[in-house]
Order: sequence, then C-alpha cells, then structure tokens
Amino acid sequence: SGFLNSSITKIDYIENLGISILSVIPSFDLDKKRRKKKIGDEYTSRLILKDDTKSPISESYRTLRTSLEFLKNVNETRARKIIVSSSGPQEGKSTTSANIAIAFASQNKKTLIIDCDMRKPILHKAFDVDKEKGISKMFIDKNETSFTSNIQATQIENLDILCSGPIPPNPSELLSSTKFDNALN
Repeated sequence: SGFLNSSITKIDYIENLGISILSVIPSFDLDKKRRKKKIGDEYTSRLILKDDTKSPISESYRTLRTSLEFLKNVNETRARKIIVSSSGPQEGKSTTSANIAIAFASQNKKTLIIDCDMRKPILHKAFDVDKEKGISKMFIDKNETSFTSNIQATQIENLDILCSGPIPPNPSELLSSTKFDNALN
C-alpha cells in the first residue's frame, strides 16, 4: 500500500520541484480549540485571526496574506481575486478563506469573501449572517438582478460576505454559467 501513497510529507519535496511555498498553516483541531477557548460554537472557532490573534496559526495566516500580496499575475499587477480550492471535503477551504479574508480586512483593505460552496456551505455560520441571502438567490429569484443586494456586512470591519444562498439543485451549472461569471466581474 506504500506505493499508492501520494501525499506530500515534507516541504523539501515541494521546494525541490521548484514550487514556491507561500505559507505553512499548522494543523489544528477545531474541536480541541473550541474546548480550550470555551467558545461554544464550532463555526466561530474557525476564525482564528478573530479569536486568537497572537497564536502561531494566526501568524501563519498573516504570512500567507503577505505572500499573496506580493504575487503578481500575468499582467504584472497584484491579484484582486483569490480562489481557495481543494480536492475534497473538510480540507480547510472555508477556514482558510475566512482567515485570509480577515487578514486582508485587518489591514484596512475592503474585502469581500464569496462562499461558492453550493453543497455544504458554512461561512454564513462562521460570520453569523443570513444564509438565505446569497449567490444562488440570483438564479432562483428572477427579480434578483445583481449580487449587490445579497452582500452582507460581517462583525469584522472592512469585511463583507456574499454567501452561497439556498442550496440549488444544479450547483455545477450555476457556477459555470455566463451569468455567474459576469456577476463576478
């Protein structure tokens, strides 16, 4: 079974491939963190930069933010959109997205986090906002013409959120539509 293991166990392996490391986020157990801090809400504990600003994990997210700020795209300009993705569920997409967004907002940068998880969205819980307002509403409700009316303020200054909204029957088609692409632009 060792021959089928394709996991990356050391940073050296990635660096030897010539791939730059933007940041290393330490692994952490949300349940353990919640018990330790007695936060009480599983989703609140995802917001490490809000709940524990001096932790090594918070510093790792700030390092990631700084690395992202210095990345340049093909046109030699700074990226204005950052996509966080992974190959499977529960790999930290929402936690990483939320903490990167908080990191940018904490530098007085107007930040919008967009939750495009149309199957199991949780960012509305992390930021305690209305889950019914969101992207899919524009596709379900014909009276909705823009995402702007569905953007909600969070408790964090400079950070707004556009939730995924009600779970649609066809998330893949919705996210790959021209209407979605135009709205993002």
